[in-house]
Amino acid sequence: MLYQAPLFLLLSYLGYVDLKTRRIPNYANIAVFLAALLCQASEQAPATLAITANVVFALVLTLPGYFGGVLGGGDVKLMVALSPAWPPLFLFGSFAIGVLAVGIIMAARSRSGRINNPSLPLATCMALGAMLLMALRLANPSLF
Repeated sequence: MLYQAPLFLLLSYLGYVDLKTRRIPNYANIAVFLAALLCQASEQAPATLAITANVVFALVLTLPGYFGGVLGGGDVKLMVALSPAWPPLFLFGSFAIGVLAVGIIMAARSRSGRINNPSLPLATCMALGAMLLMALRLANPSLF
């Protein structure tokens, strides 16, 4: 799991940047893709079919949000860049848990009137979701 450290560091950085600026720089997406390839080169790498499923899954999840104005192009590129890193269940779990957690936080901030931009910070969601899933995975390795 140490080989995933660069990916988690990059996701943490992107989560912060996306939350503050609502932008994901292209150079950061390239760095995430390279870190994901490093994960893919590990012994627990998803097969080519799983990577293809991840790319399709990433596009199915993010393109409607992009066309609806909820997500930006960097969010779509981030999901595709993460495709080689994890099996489909982990990618989906990271997305779902992260969106749920950030959605709850944004809803609470919205009720108090302290939210300026209602768009979804997907990098923040993915970083939070992946870290929560990794913590669950460390606590119970049989989950994934």
